[in-house]
Amino acid sequence: MTVYEALNQIETKSFVLFGTNAFQQDISLDTEYDRQIYDLIKNICNLHAKISVMDIEFQPSIELMGKRSFGLQDMTEDDFILLESLNLPLLPVNIRARVADLLWTERKIYNYALVAIESYITLFNLLFSDDDWLESLDMIRRALSISIQIKQREKHDNACQILYKHIRRIDGADGLFLSLHLIEIVIREEYGDPNALIAILNKIVQNSHSNVHKVEATFDLLRECFKWKKDNPGICSTNIALAQYYEKKAGELTGDDFQSLVIAEDYLKKAVFLYRNNRETKQAERVQREIVQLQKKIPQTMGYIQRSYDVSNLYEYMVKCFDGLSFQEALLRLTQFTTFHKKEDMKKAVIDELREYPLSHLFKKTFTNSTGQTVLTLDPLDMHNPEKDQELLGAHIHQRFLEYENIEGDLYLRRALGIIRDKYDFQPSDLDCLILDNPIIPQGRERIFRSAIYMALKGQEYEAIHILSPQMENLFRNLARELGALTVTLENNGTSKEKLLTSVFDLPELIDAYDNDILFLFEGLLNEQAGANIRNNAAHGLLTESSAKSGACIYFICAVIRLLSYTSSECISLLINSSKIRDLKPPSKNIAPVLSSDSNAD
Repeated sequence: MTVYEALNQIETKSFVLFGTNAFQQDISLDTEYDRQIYDLIKNICNLHAKISVMDIEFQPSIELMGKRSFGLQDMTEDDFILLESLNLPLLPVNIRARVADLLWTERKIYNYALVAIESYITLFNLLFSDDDWLESLDMIRRALSISIQIKQREKHDNACQILYKHIRRIDGADGLFLSLHLIEIVIREEYGDPNALIAILNKIVQNSHSNVHKVEATFDLLRECFKWKKDNPGICSTNIALAQYYEKKAGELTGDDFQSLVIAEDYLKKAVFLYRNNRETKQAERVQREIVQLQKKIPQTMGYIQRSYDVSNLYEYMVKCFDGLSFQEALLRLTQFTTFHKKEDMKKAVIDELREYPLSHLFKKTFTNSTGQTVLTLDPLDMHNPEKDQELLGAHIHQRFLEYENIEGDLYLRRALGIIRDKYDFQPSDLDCLILDNPIIPQGRERIFRSAIYMALKGQEYEAIHILSPQMENLFRNLARELGALTVTLENNGTSKEKLLTSVFDLPELIDAYDNDILFLFEGLLNEQAGANIRNNAAHGLLTESSAKSGACIYFICAVIRLLSYTSSECISLLINSSKIRDLKPPSKNIAPVLSSDSNAD
């Protein structure tokens, strides 16, 4: 049996899936040449063909733990000579297309490009049906791509004409996305009558009202048609029509359940952006007012998880930790319960979780405030290279810091502050050990720091944070200035303006001279949406009295005290000389076990 007879016994017409049993292991062939060709083509057909708009990549079908199946890198010059010796017309069309395209891609021989185009068009006609068309579209795309590369306009138009006939025949009446895929190809190639395509697309919109994804894809193609025609008013009217569609879809979601409200909110947001970008400002404002009203309902329908802890042993442990301490020693004990985590440790935790639970990181996370407004969207990290986008990774690390801050603030620090409040009768002057002659506190700001910390220790967290957050911003600005950094910018009109706090934390003079873990910690606490963002919330009047008592805000207060203790000579001296402070026995790992975890989520 010749190699051509053996290959023509393969039943599949697919270009992609030949199957493990397509090639026989012990087939009898006439010559050694036939055997070599057969084995080589078997390997080539086992390659994965990745087809894009303008290119094809032949890759090993299996790559795992440093090992792989056959790849192009395994082919020798003799292998290519064997392929070039083939009588291509005698090969089955699916193998002929693969071999011809491989020789064109790797050897750039013009004649093989022609064979590949004809083979792909033949394959398209063999594989295409109104019900099964996915693989066939890759065939026609590849035919078009090669015809463009070799400037074969006639073959290009022939392939487009085949598609265009199917588009006109189907006339948008298919139930799925076939017409849209066909139309997308001919629009990209600018073939046919754009007005005829617009008429078909409008018909698809009318017949697909309930399928949002299909309608969105159709409007995208309508926009491309008007761009093709250079019709800017047509583009604008298309965008406005899509905005009206989103409004209508939002209005159809009459349920007051969480899912319906969130979907309706998303539709209305899309409508706002479309109106706004197409100079329909009044319509945009009207829809935005609807969003605000709708968002108020969302928190009422959100599910929650309530976790109960047994803190009796924890409380007893903490009371003992403060036993026999002076007030000044108690302040230092409080700082010992305030953990300053390292950025690298948190980064490792984020990446380890990504690798251990990849499914939980496939989608972006959305965070809302108490009125249902979205305050942060956090895109997922790249699973293969989580450090590719450093800004996004930083946001995930800040979010992880926030989780720890909330837990530590709620479990440990709130109780520690309560013990200090109940145990000691202290006055503002008792804080002088922390405040006076502290080089990190800007000159003239001692009294306001003392007042704010006193309020916090007395349980007035709301008032304390409104003072402490801007003062901590100024503290870091002053640190940067003292280190020789320029914290102001010169505007075009000659005035000077203070740099944003984010820019201050990024100043190289500050980064080079100060602990980077502390800088990252306070950047998240003060100024990062993915973190606690306390400074911004307080500055814009968004910090409520209840949120000022959150775990993160409690942690912030204690973190300020700990930071100031680092540069207080009295605190340092007390830490060195007080055996009670030095000899702190850490709590057991399970000192506050979880009792229950209840959820109202469906």
